[in-house]
Amino acid sequence: MRPHWSALWVVTTAFFFGASVADAQTQGDLDEQACGQFHKADVALNETYSKILKQYAKDQQFIAKLKTAQQAWLVFRDAELEALYPKDNKQAEYGTVYPMATVPNSNSSQKRAQKN
Repeated sequence: MRPHWSALWVVTTAFFFGASVADAQTQGDLDEQACGQFHKADVALNETYSKILKQYAKDQQFIAKLKTAQQAWLVFRDAELEALYPKDNKQAEYGTVYPMATVPNSNSSQKRAQKN
């Protein structure tokens, strides 16, 4: 495992679980807060990803496989959300919590699958 891989996971979980929802009073507040958390995590992940690309720039095999893995994860993430929320009219079916529920958090379905 490359040294910075663990940094990706630490950054993700720190941002998604670091913020409190105690101040949120409405679903709109919760959605806004979740969006903010997502944006912070996305910026941090992109910074870490860029550092990894620079640090291992000479190892083209690693870079190619890293990019393939990242693309596969994005496909998985989108497919998982579609499986969890399969209805066509998601807002009508799942209500106002739907936007917040689709913010990636701790790969909870993956953790549930590993427990089974």
